[in-house]
Amino acid sequence: MGNATYPFNYLSDDQCEMVYQAALDILEKTGCKVMYDPALDLLRNAGCTIDGQQVKIPRSLVESARETAPKEIVVYNQHREPAVILNARGDKTYYSPAPDALFRLDYKTGERRVAVSQDSAETAIVCDNLDNIDMVDDLAYPDDCPQEVATILQLRNLLENSSKPCFVNTFSRATVDYQLQLNYTGAGSKEAFLEKPSAMCGIPAKPPLCHTPTELETFLYLNKLGVPCFYNSSVSLGTTSPVTIAGAYAVALSDVLVGLVISQLAQAGAKFVGAIYTDPADMRTLSIKHSGPEFLKSSIGSISIFRYLNIPYIVHDCATDSPALDVQAIGDITAGIMLAEMNKVNLNFFIGFIETAMSSSLEALVYADEMIDYARALFTPIPVNDDTIGKDTIEQVGPGGNFIAQEHTLEYMRDFCPQKNFQTMNYNAWKAQGSKTMQQRLSEKVAELVEKGPRYPLTPEVTEKLESIFADAKKELIG
Repeated sequence: MGNATYPFNYLSDDQCEMVYQAALDILEKTGCKVMYDPALDLLRNAGCTIDGQQVKIPRSLVESARETAPKEIVVYNQHREPAVILNARGDKTYYSPAPDALFRLDYKTGERRVAVSQDSAETAIVCDNLDNIDMVDDLAYPDDCPQEVATILQLRNLLENSSKPCFVNTFSRATVDYQLQLNYTGAGSKEAFLEKPSAMCGIPAKPPLCHTPTELETFLYLNKLGVPCFYNSSVSLGTTSPVTIAGAYAVALSDVLVGLVISQLAQAGAKFVGAIYTDPADMRTLSIKHSGPEFLKSSIGSISIFRYLNIPYIVHDCATDSPALDVQAIGDITAGIMLAEMNKVNLNFFIGFIETAMSSSLEALVYADEMIDYARALFTPIPVNDDTIGKDTIEQVGPGGNFIAQEHTLEYMRDFCPQKNFQTMNYNAWKAQGSKTMQQRLSEKVAELVEKGPRYPLTPEVTEKLESIFADAKKELIG
């Protein structure tokens, strides 16, 4: 008998088909609102039924879009090397933080404070030095920067402090050209970036079944350029969608499929990535949740649908609702990472978020990095063969012997999961080393990484160019 196999699927193919058919029914019979005229023109010319902004999309158009959309999308690092491969049926897991938490749990003081521009730079440095964090995002919306240029400043900080691919937060068309200029500079040229994109952009739908001008204008522009974009529908169970997970999937998938259709009508072969965010509402307070079994089950369960439809995707998981990096937070992050590895979730978004994405923690990033090692070791198959059984070594050692000095031990002990911040020592040894808690060790590690700086610092010429682009953005957008 062979090893246990993964991934695990929450939904069978038959169940995925039921959700898909329900979404097609919604688009064909109920329809959706599309509030941007160029997108309406694309849909009208493709044969959709349109009444004002109300659009009904035939099944055949969705099927055509599925045919032309790429099944695999590669995102590169700043060295033009493949860094993240988005493939719905792949078996590699990737991890990334997310954008725009309003508060930061300060690693120096332990206090919760408003986020500032330096926080995005420090996030990038920490991510750059963690082997298991594959993309970078800011984790902080800066309170000390004018809103008009905040996303431009965030991206500049990411590019200056990490060579890993970036998530680009595209809140308005007015900022996108400057964000693209920053990316072109990081890549060396516009042509180099578009050939091997080192960024992915996120576009949110407005559930239920609404698609607004600001988002669609940016989405169409990026699609035509060939920049990878994920189109996400973020529903709240019981408020903006049915309270059942299956009902939430049907509504959210409908929105995602609208994005898929529009992307492929704008540019056949556009690099489309889907995302279904299902955030259960706490019916006692009506606040959303980013942890707990319903959240994780509904979030990670969505990958079964994307696998079935063969659409590249991202999932938001591995965060916590706890306002502190406490025992609850550690449990939530651990559960998310374990499920991500067990399910082979392709790209996991939201690492580092606490307090239901209101706050962020760099210590949470460092903890997650080690827990990813732990989870991968846990779900690595156990090799059973003549070499691993080691019958010759057993015979050499014989009854009553030990295996410490054997070559077999020296060879295979290297397969053990490395420990970075986790400890295996008795109380007296721990006391002798200062009695440091996990929180203290994580905070010290963050300080060490921030002090270390990025692995591959930019040249002064590139940094100066990035600064110049940001200065031009401030002059145009603020005055």
